[in-house]
Amino acid sequence: MSTTRLKPVIPASRVEAAVQSLSDYISRNAVPVGARLPAERELAASLGLSRPTVREALRHLAALGVVGSKTGSGTYLLRSLSPSNHYLVVSFEAERQNLLQALELRRALEAEAAALVASRASPAEIAHLGQLVEALEGEFSQKGDNPESDKAFHLALYRYCGNPLFLQLLQSVWDVLERFWAHPLGKANFARRTLPLHRVIYERIHARDPAGARQAVWEMLRIVEEDLRA
Repeated sequence: MSTTRLKPVIPASRVEAAVQSLSDYISRNAVPVGARLPAERELAASLGLSRPTVREALRHLAALGVVGSKTGSGTYLLRSLSPSNHYLVVSFEAERQNLLQALELRRALEAEAAALVASRASPAEIAHLGQLVEALEGEFSQKGDNPESDKAFHLALYRYCGNPLFLQLLQSVWDVLERFWAHPLGKANFARRTLPLHRVIYERIHARDPAGARQAVWEMLRIVEEDLRA
C-alpha cells in the first residue's frame, strides 16, 4: 500500500474533517477493498488530530459500512470509495440535523411526560424508575455506556405519564429517536455527561415535583444538544 501522507485537517468539525480526509486518502492511494488501513496512531499523526478524533471518524465510517475492524488485526476497507462520494460527510451532517430536529421533539414531549409522571405515577411505577436508575448507574460504572438501560429509563417516562398518546407519538417517530441510543455520530459513551441527571429526574419525580422533573429533563437535553453540536 502507498504511504502517501494525509494532508492536515482544518478543524471546522474535527470528526467530519477526519472522515473527509480518510476518504480522500483511500481514493488517492487506490486502497483495495479488503486492505488494512494504517493504525490509528499513524492516521492521527498524518491528520494532525488526536487518536480519539480519528477513532470517532473510523466509527462513523464503520456505521456506514465502509470499514470494519478485526480484533487484534486492525481496520479494513469493506467498500470502495472515491473523493466524489460526498455522501460520507453529507450523511454525517444529515444525521446531526435529524438528531437536532428529534431533540426539539424530545424537549417538548419528554419534559412534559416527566412532569406528568411526577403528578400521576403510582408508587410502584416510581419505584421501578428508581430501579432503572440504579441499574443504569451500576452498569455504567462497570462497563461504560449502556444504551439499553438508558433507553429503558426514558421509555418508562412515556409509559408512566398517564397519557397513552405520548407513547403512541413516540412510537410513530421511534426510528429517528432510537438513534440517541445507538452511538449517535459515531460517539461512544455519548450519555456520559447526562448520567447524573437521570437520578435528578427520578428524585424530582419521587418528590412529586413536576416543575423540577421538567427542568431536569430540559437540562439533560441541553447537554445532549451541546454534545451533538460539538
